[in-house]
Amino acid sequence: MILSRAPLAIAFALLASCGSAPPAGLYPTTAPSSSDAPAPGASSPPTAAAPDSSPPVSWAPYTSTECGFTLPMPGTPKTSSDSVDTPSGKQTIHSATSDLGDRAAIVSCSDIPAYASSDATLDGARDGAVAHTHGTLVASRNTTVSGFPARDAIIAVQDKKLAVRLVLAKQRLFTLVVLGFSGDETQHCIDGFTIAAKH
Repeated sequence: MILSRAPLAIAFALLASCGSAPPAGLYPTTAPSSSDAPAPGASSPPTAAAPDSSPPVSWAPYTSTECGFTLPMPGTPKTSSDSVDTPSGKQTIHSATSDLGDRAAIVSCSDIPAYASSDATLDGARDGAVAHTHGTLVASRNTTVSGFPARDAIIAVQDKKLAVRLVLAKQRLFTLVVLGFSGDETQHCIDGFTIAAKH
């Protein structure tokens, strides 16, 4: 089921693609180059509205002491820690997931090896997510979160659109994926994502 697998697939793909930029032309990119520029006064990417039949859901602040972030999440998130093999060795991904069946939000963090360029690392993570989910990049732009470099992206996977925010805080990579919610709910979740200053 795409709602349960796609966000985790992205988190796992991000680790595999960290540390270097992907070869040019390897991943599909349909967004115009101008979309990489941040929109004045905006902090979240464009999102697709969820069907009107979706029941309302309550949002509450969630803070991860392991990862050092806070954001509004729907319902009660479930937490997990997974160890995965990457080209740089074993890495641990800490995640919090709110899966409502037709809608989901997942946020994860992982510590990554040293990198030469934050831009290359974020672009490689974004493009690795597109490739891993067999999706299409609809839009992408540069932004910042709590003073750290970040990428916002919309990835189309079959008939779903995933709103993705990637943040690189020194050696820690944060991934936020939201899908199935209305545009306002998605923006509320993404705009409310903050990272502790200690990073």
